Amino acid sequence: MNIKAKIVKSMTATALTAAVLLTGWQTATDVQAASNAVPSYEVKFLLDAGKVLNADGSLQSSVTSEFHITSPADQQLVEYFDTHAQDLNGSGWNVRFRKKEDKKKYELTYKKRFTVTNGDINAALTAANQAGFDSSDDNYEAEVDWGYSKQTLSFSNDKEESASKGLTIPSESKVLNMLVDNIPGKLKNTNGSGWGKDMLKSSRAHGPVIVSKYEGEFS
Repeated sequence: MNIKAKIVKSMTATALTAAVLLTGWQTATDVQAASNAVPSYEVKFLLDAGKVLNADGSLQSSVTSEFHITSPADQQLVEYFDTHAQDLNGSGWNVRFRKKEDKKKYELTYKKRFTVTNGDINAALTAANQAGFDSSDDNYEAEVDWGYSKQTLSFSNDKEESASKGLTIPSESKVLNMLVDNIPGKLKNTNGSGWGKDMLKSSRAHGPVIVSKYEGEFS
């Protein structure tokens, strides 16, 4: 009886091992890499301030007429956080804190940038894919910034914190704590475990600057 029991147990273990091996083999062959992200596009033109702005910084009447601008500008405060040596920027990261005057929220944006060389956007998307920024990650929005001299591919992770309306922001230390508390994993572990978080903790505010945003139409 003891011999028979040992044989049955041995056969069962062998069969189970074979099933595990077979299942593992099938899973490995079925796994496929996620496809490249599909970006939106933003075209940017830098204008000669002397030709479009008045002395007080407002738009000249010729510009408001040409672009059919009828509403006043939306005001916002923007500041960026990085170390004195700009270590985050050196690794392709941009950390922004923004407060729009008419919104009851603070906007925290963590943006990873990839260079587009010779207009090859697909190559930049593939490089981003290899770095973990692909179509399967819905925490990031892909966008190509398109200007006269260059194109840049970026992936933005946006977070929010509640606020009251108005054009005010918390102290630099409070803003930094918000940014550190909401840091996404991809930034946190850039260049090694916890590197991004350590760099952000060591960062300071660059700004804030006041931004006036106008909306209009052309052609």
